[in-house]
Amino acid sequence: MLPIIRTIHLFLELSKSIVSLLFVIKQHQRMLQASRSFTIYIYLQVINEN
Repeated sequence: MLPIIRTIHLFLELSKSIVSLLFVIKQHQRMLQASRSFTIYIYLQVINEN
């Protein structure tokens, strides 16, 4: 009975870390998109000034 509980516990810990990893990746992608659009915005501003 105990090994099953330990396995379930390990599985829960693993899925928890996977979920947090996915969350971090999603946040990172959002930051990348934001910085990309910001860079494009700056670029367009520079072009408009010239």
